[in-house]
Amino acid sequence: LSLPLVRALAAYLRRHRPDVVQANGGFAMKYAALAARWDRAPAPILYCNIGLSSDWLRRPGQRLWTGWLLRHAAATAAVSEATRGDLIRTYGLAPERVRVVRRGVRFAPSAPAALAEVPEGAFVVLHVGSFAPEKNHAGLLRIVDRVRGGVARDVHLVLVGDGPLRTEVERAAGAHVHVLGLRDDVPALMAAADVLLLPSLTEGIPGVVLEAAAQGVPTVAYDVGGVGEVVVDGKTGRLTDAGDEAAAAEAVRRLAGAPARLAALGDGARRLVRERYSLERSADRFLDLYCEIAPAA
Repeated sequence: LSLPLVRALAAYLRRHRPDVVQANGGFAMKYAALAARWDRAPAPILYCNIGLSSDWLRRPGQRLWTGWLLRHAAATAAVSEATRGDLIRTYGLAPERVRVVRRGVRFAPSAPAALAEVPEGAFVVLHVGSFAPEKNHAGLLRIVDRVRGGVARDVHLVLVGDGPLRTEVERAAGAHVHVLGLRDDVPALMAAADVLLLPSLTEGIPGVVLEAAAQGVPTVAYDVGGVGEVVVDGKTGRLTDAGDEAAAAEAVRRLAGAPARLAALGDGARRLVRERYSLERSADRFLDLYCEIAPAA
């Protein structure tokens, strides 16, 4: 906790007098709530939850501290029904103050990126995300190894992102694993992939699943958090129990051998995201919340 940062934010808010302060995630909410305590007429805070809060409780007193912070929010926007329920149960928040505002993505079809590292004709498994413990890269590597041991096709794994575990993952990766680091052409990389694989241990609504779906690419994922609200098993992708590496590998294996099925799931994913997760729909919902909690002009 940086007290100079709290004071600086409080001074900024007093000077600019915003109608609403939006705090994305717990780190931002900590500073927004404390800065508001310095002000006699603070702007209402909209807290935006981005994951399962209960999964991040690690220390004694953390639940009380976080609950105190969240009670400074005029409203909370949860990314999924699962994260909304988790917030209410974990911190005893009033249900009427916790709303679901689904993430939104743009629908801009991309030409597939050229993956020079991957042999032509290979089945491409993609993962996009931070190299952090919750993304479970160790499990991801094991799943792909299982897939490669059970199909005739050449299977390659493409990893996009960066983070503290990157070096460790690179050391453990075989020649069929390609670590691309941070990229600014992720939609094109998704368009070049056959399937997105997401064995995360905790999630809210992963933006990468929505972005892959917008490119017509289905996802195989663990059933954690709100993932099941967008990865509908058998319709927009395949969902397995968290930690079941054998089931995840089998799901990918079956798709590698069934191109028509893979295409059908991709079409279903694109339709679902277009109907429920458009950027315009998300923006309109946020605007409604701003108008609801902002003081009358």
